[in-house]
Amino acid sequence: MKLLAALIIFLIGFQALAVTIEFPEEELARESVLPIFDNTVAVKSRRVTTAKRIELGIGTGFAMNEPFFNTMRFGGHVAYHFNETHGVVFMMQMYQGGLSKNGETLAGTDLVDDSPDSVQSYIRMNFAPESKYHGFLNYQITPYYGKISVFKDFVMNLSLYGLLGVGGVDIGGEFSPGLNVGIGQKFYFSNNWGIRADLSMLAYQGINYFAASDGSASPLENATSAKEVSEFEKRMNYDMQLSIALIILI
Repeated sequence: MKLLAALIIFLIGFQALAVTIEFPEEELARESVLPIFDNTVAVKSRRVTTAKRIELGIGTGFAMNEPFFNTMRFGGHVAYHFNETHGVVFMMQMYQGGLSKNGETLAGTDLVDDSPDSVQSYIRMNFAPESKYHGFLNYQITPYYGKISVFKDFVMNLSLYGLLGVGGVDIGGEFSPGLNVGIGQKFYFSNNWGIRADLSMLAYQGINYFAASDGSASPLENATSAKEVSEFEKRMNYDMQLSIALIILI
């Protein structure tokens, strides 16, 4: 009891010695301040650098909305990167050629009904002028670079980019100018090797296989020989294409 009483007396005495300190109001902080970071780096330790480097690629692709001809295409590209964001790329692809299943159906023989004077006409796509290749010079912008780790001991570097360019498509030996717009993604396995995937739309002056240049019936109706591009009505074509290529940076 004596110890408890002594402790209470000590605390009462200590409280009596407490001093209240006051600061002038003008010296008190009136606003909060956030730190400012200069020269921020979005991705540290960038492993794959592309500035001032040439990119070569070879690959394949296919048309997503081609109804009459084979959709496979083969080709390559060469690109030059001015810096990590801006560059130019020239792409060229050769078309496989030949008819698809739908085109072969339209290339069937005439069907004659019970009347000797009545003949059912067919559009003979096997005599139609085919697209042979396309080539486009594109401006390429790469606003995003990042890393992805599927497994703990493996990190894949990737970049997302956009494309806009001019060029054209060869149709039956005649070159038709057009535009190209698209997006793509690169997956790098090392500083020099990777895979490039592109989704693009080609817009160019094509032909209407079902109408002649004078507005009459299609030149392919019951055709018996190959037709020229000039015999068909002109119209805008919009060709959606997906392609993939193996790339090397040098």
